[in-house]
Amino acid sequence: MSISSRSLAAAIATVSLVAAGSVPAAEGAFRLAGARPSDDLESLYAPFGQGGYRARANVRTSADWYSGYFTVWTDDLGLRRGRQPGTATKPGDEVDFLFLGSSQGFGQGVSYEETIVGQFRSAAIAHGHPAVKVANASVGGHYLENQLEIAHWLVNEQGVSCRTLVVLIDAYVLESIGAYNRVTVSEDGKLWGSDPSWLSRVVFWAKTHTAIYGVFRNAYWNVVGMDDDLGPVAFYRTGDAYEDRMSAALRKEMNPLLDLAHDSNADLYLAYVPSTVEFDFSNVSATAAQRGLAVDAEAPFRRLERVAGQSGVPLIDLRPPLAARAKAGQPLSLKGDPHYNADTSRAVGAYLWTQIPWPDAADNQGGLNGQG
Repeated sequence: MSISSRSLAAAIATVSLVAAGSVPAAEGAFRLAGARPSDDLESLYAPFGQGGYRARANVRTSADWYSGYFTVWTDDLGLRRGRQPGTATKPGDEVDFLFLGSSQGFGQGVSYEETIVGQFRSAAIAHGHPAVKVANASVGGHYLENQLEIAHWLVNEQGVSCRTLVVLIDAYVLESIGAYNRVTVSEDGKLWGSDPSWLSRVVFWAKTHTAIYGVFRNAYWNVVGMDDDLGPVAFYRTGDAYEDRMSAALRKEMNPLLDLAHDSNADLYLAYVPSTVEFDFSNVSATAAQRGLAVDAEAPFRRLERVAGQSGVPLIDLRPPLAARAKAGQPLSLKGDPHYNADTSRAVGAYLWTQIPWPDAADNQGGLNGQG
């Protein structure tokens, strides 16, 4: 359901019915109009590793948020897949491209076919490679340490091999370098930062069991408006001491990535995935000034570029397609959500395909461009 076009009248009607004690009547009316409860990604996650998490295997779930409706399917390994059989990965598979990343790589807020990775695969097929095998191990909220844990599990325990390893890195991942994201995973597969309170559980129940919740939420935000989350301003901090410390942490993190690529006989690429706020930085700058912080939209990319060069790893800059869309006045993100919308993902996925060489048919061994 996506009924964001409904006016404040929907919210007023809901409140009136609730106030009159007619919750069942309101619920029935909205369901007759096509509204449905949101699965809210129920059952998606499972505990993993050292207090971390991953997506569960063979999940079929969805969410209907203010930003819109989307589905999430996973395969036998818990990797995100599409509806087509060729998008699934099994233990022991050899894949052409294995993607690591966080929420932008996962494609938070859009269905698989509208994600960066899904569009990368579509671009490969459109260029005459229908048998291309692409696996996406990205998980929303993951730090690089969490993703390395997933990658080692895939390679060493599940027998997955890859010809090219692509690590999608944004400012969030760079800021968390060296850290490990630990969370609580409830029995129903929901992520919580800590043990959920009774109120949190009540709200989640309302999301997943009533149509009223979504109708009222969407109507409310349509009236008051919702600004895209700026993300922590600290992602863009500058200053020699800070940048030197974070660069050192990133250089240290490059070693396990290089080892993973070497052990897998795979090419390794880093790809900088910009935040949409980097193309309209005025609000970030203003907020930083209020906090007495010096910020620069270029700071995360500059840090990654320096360390990638020192490590001899190719770096793909994914800013050009976003810059082109921003210059044309096209929206970059979902409504009320800083994650890429479908059109931005399509532009980024297609552009990324052009940046990674495909192997010659006569030489299909040991990596795509000789690094392996």
